[in-house]
Amino acid sequence: MNVRIVKGGRPGAGEPLEPPMSEIPGLVLAERVVTRSPEIVISVGPIQVFSTGFLVAFHLRFAPSYSDSNEEQIQDLQNLMLSRPAEAARPRVTLSVRYADRPTRVLAGQPTMPPADSPLFDLVDGGGNSRQWRLTYWLWPDTRTDVTFLAAWPERGVPAGEVVLTSSDLAYARAAIQQLDWNATE
Repeated sequence: MNVRIVKGGRPGAGEPLEPPMSEIPGLVLAERVVTRSPEIVISVGPIQVFSTGFLVAFHLRFAPSYSDSNEEQIQDLQNLMLSRPAEAARPRVTLSVRYADRPTRVLAGQPTMPPADSPLFDLVDGGGNSRQWRLTYWLWPDTRTDVTFLAAWPERGVPAGEVVLTSSDLAYARAAIQQLDWNATE
């Protein structure tokens, strides 16, 4: 298992950079719309729940009528995926997460350091084309509280919105986690 080595006492020292390989996750299957404009939808889900954290997929979908420059849009989303601060004049998507007992953590779209006790994340996968993009984050630590997912892209007419994943949704998915006993004999 990869572990994150953090200097300076930052929370997360020794935290896993990826889901445990010895687990099959529980799932929150519903994909939920976080926010939308007439031509762009940002949703979240499904969410894979592990004992140490979550794999969270954000989706950005563009209507066939969306007329913005595909090259510009793809560059904006590549900057987002690569965690490169976008040029000041470029549109920027903001994706965030908030645990009920911690400060909000901006996953993408903000080049500043997050609050020390906010949830931690790593972008683990992503890609897309001119019609849709998916960004998958490993988010930890696990929490027993509600989790709120937030998104906005005001420069492209997408207002701020949020979806709350309740602690009971998480508990239900957590109960479905299957531990793999690699040492078991048949």
